[in-house]
Order: sequence, then structure tokens, then C-alpha cells
Amino acid sequence: MSSLPPESPPPRKRRTWLWILLGVIAAIILCCCALSVWASTGSGEQWFERKGTQFADYMTEQAGP
Repeated sequence: MSSLPPESPPPRKRRTWLWILLGVIAAIILCCCALSVWASTGSGEQWFERKGTQFADYMTEQAGP
């Protein structure tokens, strides 16, 4: 009788979900960094000031007389 061949190791489970999660987190961090750099430029500051003024005007209209 011959001995059985040694069992092959179990196949490695692919952790695709982990790589997707890490990619999403990296993309979010990259976007936050790019937004903070852009916000510190003149055009970014003006954009935020304009949006703040528009929001304040809208809320004032909603509050009524």
C-alpha cells in the first residue's frame, strides 16, 4: 500500500473587500487633502465666502420678516 500524498495547504482566501475598503479610505483622505489645499488658495477662500453669504441670505429669507 502506498501512502497518501501530503495534503496541499488550503487555498488562500482573497481579501478583495479589504483592498476595496483601503482604496475607498485612501481616496477619501486624498480628496480631503486636496480640498484643504484648494481652500487655502484665493479662489477657494472666495468660493467659501460666496457660499457662506448665499447660505446666510437663504436662511434670512426662510426666517421671514
